[in-house]
Amino acid sequence: MRSTLYPVLLCMFLFACEGDSFDNTVSLSPGTYQGHFIRSNPYSNYEAVAVTLTFTDNRFSGTSADPWRPAICEGTYTIFGNTIEFLNECRWTADFDWTLILNGKFTLTKLDGAMKMTKSIDDQND
Repeated sequence: MRSTLYPVLLCMFLFACEGDSFDNTVSLSPGTYQGHFIRSNPYSNYEAVAVTLTFTDNRFSGTSADPWRPAICEGTYTIFGNTIEFLNECRWTADFDWTLILNGKFTLTKLDGAMKMTKSIDDQND
């Protein structure tokens, strides 16, 4: 399955997947999803970066047009309620902003037949 992702971020990740239907109990069909990562804050505007995520058997992998924004690699994921939690299994060097690693808890939201994943950098409760 290949879907298009349209994210918008407020120091968050955001992905939207056209063509898939999501009900109130969020589920994620196995497959490859494409979209954009956007990071924002009140002081800066960042360019959107193309990303690809693949979900199979509670595992994820992915790539980004910019290797550090976001840093995706691979690992496991769990969905509970409207939250998805990523556990990134890769090793990372200390030479970039670690808040850009796809890791931790994200809120899932249905949006016109698409799915959006968001995470606030200020929310350190993951």
